[in-house]
Amino acid sequence: MLPKISLAPLQGLTNMTYRKLFPQYFPGIDRVYTPYFSINAHTMPRKKKIRESLEAGSPHFEVVPQVLTDSADAFVAFCGLARELGTTMVNLNMGCPYPIVTKKGKGAAMLAHPEKTAGFFEEVFSRLQTEVSIKVRLGLNNDNELQNLMPVLNRYPFKEIIIHPRTGNNYYQGQPDLDSYGRLKTQTAHPVVYNGDIFAASDYHTLKQAFPDTRHIMAGRGLLRNPLLAANIKGIAVERPEETVKSFIQELAKALSRDRSGGRRFPQGIKEHWWHLSHSFPESGTVFDTIKVINDLQTYHAAVEHIFENHEFLVG
Repeated sequence: MLPKISLAPLQGLTNMTYRKLFPQYFPGIDRVYTPYFSINAHTMPRKKKIRESLEAGSPHFEVVPQVLTDSADAFVAFCGLARELGTTMVNLNMGCPYPIVTKKGKGAAMLAHPEKTAGFFEEVFSRLQTEVSIKVRLGLNNDNELQNLMPVLNRYPFKEIIIHPRTGNNYYQGQPDLDSYGRLKTQTAHPVVYNGDIFAASDYHTLKQAFPDTRHIMAGRGLLRNPLLAANIKGIAVERPEETVKSFIQELAKALSRDRSGGRRFPQGIKEHWWHLSHSFPESGTVFDTIKVINDLQTYHAAVEHIFENHEFLVG
């Protein structure tokens, strides 16, 4: 059975422009999560902005909005707006590890405060009709915080729980803790989605061998590194894969530039995309060094042609 594959929300990277362009080139994605809307009682995005975000990539795949908040009132209000726009599920980010977020009690910090988090969900589910999923880590500071919180989470009807088996303070360092992931799978009452270090089809097959009941995975950095990843996992052939990747990254630069300046300025974010993409070339450092010094579109497009002519892109 082929897995459901979701695109992880990566702030500043998997934006609306990226989500509109991606399915024109690459198959295999079933669902995407928007980069988070950071909300509180005083900051709520306009309905038009939510609508535009939900439309970016639809109907090629399901689009689920993600929210970052510790305010039950704000979360319920956002879910109401999303429901009016036809969205049946909202995802709560309880895994963001960055101090600018966790110092405010949001993201992975919610894992470290079970009583406060329990109060949050008690208020949310007493007022909510929209389905809720959550994205979590093992904890903020230690790897037993999610385990300690699991009895609380099991009280509520989450649609799914997306587990990235690292702690917040580990960011993306080291290896995902698959032992903890396996243990948590047996302790939760909810469907589980695996997230973490799926960079190649072989990584998925290794995960599937360890956990044969895997039905759904989320990939973020892996899809930025190799946009063919979902197709590779599902065995979907892409004609001229190297040329397809080149065309995509060229068009993404043009689209991001149009967003920023009507096409007049070098696109913000494309170098970060290339930092990820360069890891699919054996000479990754050389490839990224070529891009990182460029600041005009004409030179950029010539450099991309040069890279794909002179370096092998590892499509598998």
